[in-house]
Amino acid sequence: SGLASSLCQFSLQGQNRHAMTFSMELAVYSACSIVLTSVLKGRSLSFSGWSLLTILPVLTQALGGLLIGQLTKRAGGIRKGFAVCAGVIITAVTEDVTGLGTRLGLRHGIGLALLLVSLQMYNASEPVKHKQKAP
Repeated sequence: SGLASSLCQFSLQGQNRHAMTFSMELAVYSACSIVLTSVLKGRSLSFSGWSLLTILPVLTQALGGLLIGQLTKRAGGIRKGFAVCAGVIITAVTEDVTGLGTRLGLRHGIGLALLLVSLQMYNASEPVKHKQKAP
């Protein structure tokens, strides 16, 4: 996940690629992978049994992928990772308080402590200054 995020950030920021084009390319590669895997395993690619509600998770995942591409281009992979961790923390605490999910335990507290330490280390470090390339 970290390597993929770094490569995506390099492509989007370092090579100044358009985020929507990059997301569409990833979608095409994913679709080709699904088709190839299905053919090799002898599975059917039919959509029989699908309804309008079945397509809803597919569309929300697609929209999420486009938004993640924009986020990675604008904020970078590390900030995106911290945002994901914050979302997981909010979800876990909400589920614990409402009693609808897993009760938080010691390992959750250790994970939170490690996240906070890494966030502090990231924020305390000096940004790397890049030399300007000569024209």
